[in-house]
Amino acid sequence: MGWYEEPKAHSKKDLQDIVVDSFGNNFLAKSQIKDDHFWILYNNKGIINATCYLINADNNEFSYKPIDIEAGPNYCDIPKTWVNKITDVEDRNLKYPKMFKSWLNKARHHNKMKIRRYDDFATNNYSEYTGKISNMKHLIATDPHYGSDVWCRYEKKFDKPINLDVDLIIQNQDYYEVYNDYALNMDGVSFTLLLRNADLPMIDKTLRLKEDKGIIYSKLYEITKTDIGMDTAQVALGINDKAKEISDYYKDYNNDSLDLDGYRPYFSIETLTDGLFGDVKEYTYQGNLGGIIITGWVDGDTDYDEEKLVNYLKDRLEIQDLEKIYNSYEHFKNMSKEEDLNV
Repeated sequence: MGWYEEPKAHSKKDLQDIVVDSFGNNFLAKSQIKDDHFWILYNNKGIINATCYLINADNNEFSYKPIDIEAGPNYCDIPKTWVNKITDVEDRNLKYPKMFKSWLNKARHHNKMKIRRYDDFATNNYSEYTGKISNMKHLIATDPHYGSDVWCRYEKKFDKPINLDVDLIIQNQDYYEVYNDYALNMDGVSFTLLLRNADLPMIDKTLRLKEDKGIIYSKLYEITKTDIGMDTAQVALGINDKAKEISDYYKDYNNDSLDLDGYRPYFSIETLTDGLFGDVKEYTYQGNLGGIIITGWVDGDTDYDEEKLVNYLKDRLEIQDLEKIYNSYEHFKNMSKEEDLNV
C-alpha cells in the first residue's frame, strides 16, 4: 500500500486532524503523535478497532499509511486504556464470521509480523517453576550421536559436586510468522532453564531470569556460550549417571554394538528437525561457576507439550521439589476487570 498524500497537511498535527475527520461519527479516540506514527480508535459496524498511521514527511508536506491492528503494525505502544475496549478476535468471529475469515486469510499471507490465534493468552502463555538439584558432577546437552569432537555439543565434568537452585520458564507458542509471503506455523514449546550455584551465594543472587526469558546477571560474570546442534533430529540432556548414559550411547553406537533400532534412544527428544536446538551459557566468576542457563525449543508437531517437556527435564536433570509457581494464562483469567493489563 502506498502513501496517502494530504497537500493541506503541513504538520503532523494537521495530518492527524485530517485523518480524525475522515472517520466522522465512527471516531472514538486518538493517541499522542509519536515520532513517525499515531493511533486512532474507532467503531466499525459494532467492532471496536485501532489503526496505526505511519507518517511520512516530504518538503513540509505530510502523508500517511494506515496499518490495521490485524495486519500486525510495527509498533506495540497502543494506549493502555484502549486495550479493554478493542473487540477481541473471538467476539469478532462471532459477530462477523465471514469478515473474520477473510481478514485472517489475508493476514496470514501478507502480514510481516506475528498473527495471534483466537485466544492469545491460552495459546501463547508461559509458566514459571522452581526446584533444586543436589550433587551435580556431570552435565551433557547434545545430539546423542555427537562425540566430544563436535563443536555444537555441551559436556562438563565438575571438580566437585555442585548444589543448584533451579528456575525454569516454559513458553507455549502458537502463532504464525510470515516469511516471503508464506505463513509459517510457529507453534511449539520453548524453555529457559537456570541452574544457579547454591554454594556461591554472594554472586549468584544477581543471576536470575525475567518473565520474557531475559536474563539479569552481574557484569562480574564471564560468559561462555555453546550452541546445541542436531544432525539426527534428536537431542538429549542429563546429569551424573544420565549424562554418562548419553556418553556411553555414542561410544556403543559408533562401535556397532547397537542395531538400527537403537538409532533413537529412549532418553532423547525427537525434534523432527535438524539445526539448532538452543544453547548453553556458563556464567563464571573468578573461576567459580555461578550458574548455567540452557535454552531449547521443540516443534508443536512433536508429542511434547509443557507437561511432557517439564517431566523430561525433571527426570533427566534430577530436579527435586519442582513446583509451578506461576502461569500467565491462569493469572490473566483471575485478574479483575479493573486491573491494568500492563501491555
